Amino acid sequence: GSTCAKNSSIGDKVTLGCLATGFTPSSLTYSWSKNGSLLTDFIQYPAVQKNNVYMGVSQIRVSRQDWDARQPFQCVATHAAGNAQADIVKPRDPPKVTLVSVPRGDSQALMCTVEDFLPKDLTINWKKNQNDVAGTNWDPVLTGDLYSAVSVLKVKNTDWNSNAVYTCVATHRGKQYKKIASKAPVTVTLNQPSAKEIFSNNEAKLECIVTGQDESIVNEIQITWQIDGQTVAENIESRVSSDGDQHSKTSTMSRNRTEWQGVNKVRCSAAREDMTTVVQDLTVHKGGMFLTDGDLLAEQYSVSLGSGDTVTLGCLATGFTPSSLTYSWIKGGTPLTDFIQYPAVQKNNVYTGVSQIRVRRQDWDSQGETLRPWCSTGKRIRTM
Repeated sequence: GSTCAKNSSIGDKVTLGCLATGFTPSSLTYSWSKNGSLLTDFIQYPAVQKNNVYMGVSQIRVSRQDWDARQPFQCVATHAAGNAQADIVKPRDPPKVTLVSVPRGDSQALMCTVEDFLPKDLTINWKKNQNDVAGTNWDPVLTGDLYSAVSVLKVKNTDWNSNAVYTCVATHRGKQYKKIASKAPVTVTLNQPSAKEIFSNNEAKLECIVTGQDESIVNEIQITWQIDGQTVAENIESRVSSDGDQHSKTSTMSRNRTEWQGVNKVRCSAAREDMTTVVQDLTVHKGGMFLTDGDLLAEQYSVSLGSGDTVTLGCLATGFTPSSLTYSWIKGGTPLTDFIQYPAVQKNNVYTGVSQIRVRRQDWDSQGETLRPWCSTGKRIRTM
């Protein structure tokens, strides 16, 4: 016969089950163990006959703590015709793959991050359309009891603007996990409010401009605004215009001076069915944005901004030599220590480095900008 196992969970207990099928005669006994130690508190249901053979079920309730800790359980069905067993361990979630584009002057840095995988063996490959292209890969790094890895592909803006499709392919345990990036059919520009207007009219006006060559696509774009993570709909105006073969939709959001003084971050999103949402963020800096020293450029980026209670932040530093570089992560003036620093990788006689940290979503969504984590390379600093 055959034996399989399933689980269901309620509260602090998880129910595991064994189903044995295709055996005769009906006498069958079950046994359960955890890490080789026998368990006795299980249920064995009477065998049921169907099509001249029998089917039997056994269930056991185990602690959620043991289940979540991936303790191995074993169910053995003993029968005169032979024994069958099922090894039951909580399955791991598939690796989490995120792909972000970081504009860098005349190019785009496509950064593919793979998180929460085990075992360590992983490959990351890139494709431009259907052709293989080479990115810069960092070896997986252990974070807790799981691994993380990152790969960066530098793309010239001429290629990016040609609407080429780039694919990051992460292969783990024989399965492929893909993320695709390409330039959207529209561009989004979020303009800073005029300081003169703020002080002379006591009003901050922000413009979010969506432009594209296809008038119907531009007209179908839905523009939404967020202030410090909250969607806003009041004091917003929209208009469309055309200039030759370039079409635009402009959304203007107004806030009075008092309201604006409390704003830390503004997001404008352009969405349309069957199109990846294009997002532009504006961080309202109460002081300078950069401290500069030499030609090292470090950009902070954020990923994993979907569901979940954590956010992964990263610093990508490029164009430095020699290879020694130290990262710092700071929150509210306090250094953070639980971060990853990947070894620097050399390409074209200069080095590229990456550091990542996982923080609580509530810290990232903090209303006070000074409480948000930020990274420093000791050369250029950017707060988010």
